[in-house]
Amino acid sequence: MRLTDFEAVLFDMDGTLVDSESLWRIAEIDTVAQFGATLEPEVQARFPGTKVETTAAMMVETYNLATTVEHLIAELEKSVKKLLPSVEDKPGAVKLIETVAGLELPKAIVSNSSIDIIETTLAGKSWAKHFPLRFSAEQVKQAKPAPDLYLLASKRLKVKPTHSLVFEDSLTGVKAAVAAGTTCIAIPEHNAEAFKELTPHVFESLEDALEALAG
Repeated sequence: MRLTDFEAVLFDMDGTLVDSESLWRIAEIDTVAQFGATLEPEVQARFPGTKVETTAAMMVETYNLATTVEHLIAELEKSVKKLLPSVEDKPGAVKLIETVAGLELPKAIVSNSSIDIIETTLAGKSWAKHFPLRFSAEQVKQAKPAPDLYLLASKRLKVKPTHSLVFEDSLTGVKAAVAAGTTCIAIPEHNAEAFKELTPHVFESLEDALEALAG
C-alpha cells in the first residue's frame, strides 16, 4: 500500500497530528475540579475521540455536577484554549503532511472538535496552510463514530470514500473511518490490539506509517 494508491488523504487532528489529547486531559481535570469533583482515570479514558458535547454530558451525569452541559462545554473549551498555543506536533506529522502536499493529493482535517477549537489549534502551525478544508462535527448530524464526517469530506473533495486514506488515533475515529468505507491507518496511544480488530493498518507512529507507505 502506497500513498499514491489513494485520491485523497484525510487527517484527524487531536492526538493524530497534534498532541492535544494531553492538554484536553488537563482541561478536563481542572474543569471538573471547579465543581468540586475529582475526575477518575477510568472515566476520563472514555473521552478521547468523542466530541466535547459528549464529554461534558458524561461529566455532568457521572458526577452529578451542579451545572448544565452547555455551561460545562464553555468552561472546557475556555480552559483548553488557554493551553492550545503550546500544543506540539506529533512525531512525524510535519514530514507526513509535507509528503502528501508534495504529491499534490487532496487533503483535509476531519475532527470531532468545534470549528473554533480547530482554528485555535492550527493557529501558528506552519503546515496549516496545507489544509484550507477543515471539517468539524458541528457540520454533520452525527459525529464520529458515525461515518458522516468522512462521508462529507470525501464528497467535498469529490472522491469516493473507498479511494480515501485516513489517519486516526482513537477507536471512535477508526470506527467512523471504517464505517465510511475508507482505508484507515491507526496510530493508537495504547491498546493496539483493539484497533487491530477494526483495521489491519496499525502503527506505533506516523513515522512508521509513512515509511511503510513509501514502500
